[in-house]
Amino acid sequence: MEEEMNEEIMSLAKVNYKKIAENQARLITKEDEEKGEEKEDKYKPKKLLTKHGINMFLALSQIQKSIRRGETEKAMQWAYELLEENEEGRNYEGQLWNRLITVAFEDCAGLMPVLTVIKLKELYFDWKKKENKKDSVKMLCLKTARDLALCAKDRTADDYMIYRKESECTLKDLTKSKIKHISELKADDVAKDKHTQEGRKKGRTGEKGWAHFFHEGAKLVNESENYNKKYIEELKKAYPCKEE
Repeated sequence: MEEEMNEEIMSLAKVNYKKIAENQARLITKEDEEKGEEKEDKYKPKKLLTKHGINMFLALSQIQKSIRRGETEKAMQWAYELLEENEEGRNYEGQLWNRLITVAFEDCAGLMPVLTVIKLKELYFDWKKKENKKDSVKMLCLKTARDLALCAKDRTADDYMIYRKESECTLKDLTKSKIKHISELKADDVAKDKHTQEGRKKGRTGEKGWAHFFHEGAKLVNESENYNKKYIEELKKAYPCKEE
């Protein structure tokens, strides 16, 4: 008996919910629909345009290409365009600084450009708060764009990342990738030093291990002119390298 009552209650509830939904639907008049359309248009995303009607993303792309090609004047021109307020009183300074940081680590040699631009971005927004620095903030940004264009360029890390992603496509679909898949990674013998299990298995322990490390494991290319080699040379003498 109790089960039958529960089923009847559930059935009535479903009918009531359906009626409520139908009544709510009838309450939406034509006028409400028109208002809804106006509201939808009102909140429709607007194009992000610069002062002279250039799409923000296109302007950001242009400044990066200009910096890559060492076009200092163009780099400043497009930086200035992104800093200028459009008819809505908006500029794209934040997006510009983020792109300059991207350019620094994607396209410029060394880490100093990256660290420098990050600090300059902080300085820029700090100066904006100060009345006596307002004339300098644009120049700071323009100089950053210009100097990045003058920097030595090196895209090795970004190129390699793209290369690896493209090569890995071969695992999913051989027809999609035009890059030969990279063979299985294999560590060089020099990596198997006294600090690794593989090196110890090769007998690189004790004096023999230190000798291998000082002569091979610690070998540098492109040494700094300030590198004092006195100590490593003494260590090499103390631990002469013997053929394995």
